[in-house]
Amino acid sequence: MSDIFERVKHYCMQNDLIRRGDKVLLAVSGGPDSIALLHVLHGMRKAMSFEIAVAHLEHGLRGESSVGDQLFVKKTAQNLMVDFYTKNISVADERARDESLEEAARRVRYRFLLDVLKKTGFHKVATGHTIDDNIETIIYRMATGTGPAGFTGIFPQNTFVIHPVLGCTKDEILFFLDKNEHRFRVDVTNSDTKILRNKIRHDIVPMLSDININYKTHILNLSGIIREEDEILDKITENCLKTLVIEESKNRVLIDYERFFSLKKALKRRIVLKLVRKLNSCDIDQFSGKNYFSFKSTDHVACSQIKGNKILYQNKDLVIRKEYGGLLFQKRVVNEVKKKYLYHIKSDSERIVISEIKREILFSRKESTSQFEDNRLYFDLDKVEFPVLIRSRRNGDRIRLKNLGVKKLKTIFINEKVPPGMRDEVPIVEINGEITGIFSTYYGRQNRVAEGYMITECTRKILICDLSRISQRSNDKKAD
Repeated sequence: MSDIFERVKHYCMQNDLIRRGDKVLLAVSGGPDSIALLHVLHGMRKAMSFEIAVAHLEHGLRGESSVGDQLFVKKTAQNLMVDFYTKNISVADERARDESLEEAARRVRYRFLLDVLKKTGFHKVATGHTIDDNIETIIYRMATGTGPAGFTGIFPQNTFVIHPVLGCTKDEILFFLDKNEHRFRVDVTNSDTKILRNKIRHDIVPMLSDININYKTHILNLSGIIREEDEILDKITENCLKTLVIEESKNRVLIDYERFFSLKKALKRRIVLKLVRKLNSCDIDQFSGKNYFSFKSTDHVACSQIKGNKILYQNKDLVIRKEYGGLLFQKRVVNEVKKKYLYHIKSDSERIVISEIKREILFSRKESTSQFEDNRLYFDLDKVEFPVLIRSRRNGDRIRLKNLGVKKLKTIFINEKVPPGMRDEVPIVEINGEITGIFSTYYGRQNRVAEGYMITECTRKILICDLSRISQRSNDKKAD
């Protein structure tokens, strides 16, 4: 086998992983791959002029064995005179309701590594992933569901995380450790084939080797081809997306729905995935295992032709909804400042701009109408007393609805699955101290008018309240 130091050095230079003056934090579990990473980079650090330190998180999952790993890594780092950072934590206690134990461990591990980076001034994290890990990752994604991007495997660098030994095989790692008599720890759970990745390693990979001993080369060649093609397709997607964006900020992107829907299905899927990843791009999210967006969800958002306003997808982190002429991708923000507002309408011919939610409402009157549009509220004008209030919700708000009686707005929002962060944005109409209308189209449902203010056969004049996204004309008028 070729000298591992030269292989790793060449791989790092080829992929620009480590530069002169870098401060690299090594994530060392105590297993063979991370111990090899430690010894190799320790041997390279002076010639390439970079610093290293070691970090180890004790997950509290394997009792004395786990603590033994921690002590072993600490002693190894001390013997090499390398700074060592560690922490004990119970992953089981940190686990969220919708997380697997593996996902939780990954999330808290990278949170720990980020904390160490911030405290020490180091700016890169190195892990011990190898060619074998890359192969297993590709097979895992193929078996559990992925698109073409899933076949690109593990990248040499992902933001602040680098993989210096990704060009080495497991056999090369073990040969290096054995030759140099470097000790390492063995995690007994790695032999448990009930864990899917272990099943792939112990059951599936040997079968592939029986079929073709060069299977690793062929899979990596395919991965490389797809990666190169994916880079080209990603640029095409990015250029196309730029022509669709109506509004963009850190936590939300609004694109032109009609133009989006006219695109080819494959391009629409890529745009959806690109926007989902953009909104999930914080440091912890990308390593938490929660970036996965299923093909079913992607296809639903990309291919559902929606006429009215409707929520197409939502979870605790993200909402995607069709509203008016746009398709909105919005990240749910913890502790987001509530958008409270109040506007007074003094006549039936006004236009107001609700800057807090980037909407405008045009008020007008008609003698009669035979067409009712989804984004409008219609009131019996003879029952309306000015000023009319347009405001955000308040605690205890209720509305009397036909055939349903008096309902709390809170109950309506819960039943209609309105995201908590959106509930304070929904425009409410108040007349003479009474809730008379809800602009439910704001979150993709039918508008609601209180029973006592609905249009009937006896209605002579109609007050129309037309909600829409802020137009350029309104922006210009406001600027004046």
